[in-house]
Amino acid sequence: MRTQLFRAYIEKAIGHRMEESELVYLTGDEAAEALLTLTGRFAKNIAQIRSIPYNSSFEKEADAIIESEVLRNTDWSAASAEAWRVLLERLSQALMVAQLNQFHQKPLIPIPEDLPADAWTSAAMIFLMYDMKLPFPLTDKSDFSFPMRTVPGSLTRQ
Repeated sequence: MRTQLFRAYIEKAIGHRMEESELVYLTGDEAAEALLTLTGRFAKNIAQIRSIPYNSSFEKEADAIIESEVLRNTDWSAASAEAWRVLLERLSQALMVAQLNQFHQKPLIPIPEDLPADAWTSAAMIFLMYDMKLPFPLTDKSDFSFPMRTVPGSLTRQ
């Protein structure tokens, strides 16, 4: 299902079949930067979300939220608190996967070269968070906070 959703989203974003474009790869850093844009969604209620125990029975709801966003441009406002917790765990683990791939200098997410940069977040969300089998053990998130976004080197004064 993830592959079908990924293809549907990408083809909607570029306006043609993926095979008509050359594939390039997002690096771990590029994927992490794209995913970090999602952290603002959690900011207002992070204390409540991180206090909820992870419950795998809400994984399908989390997938439905991601699918609805990328295909119909809906937001996450109708999500249950438990689905928010699943999304938080997936996001934190997806960020770890991205950074590990970057550390090992492995390409991460195949995308068409003509996929606009503003579509990278949704592409990364589908590729790493949709139908995610958690690669790391669950941890207590009661004191979890997202890393602060830093200014990319290309934007800093030399």
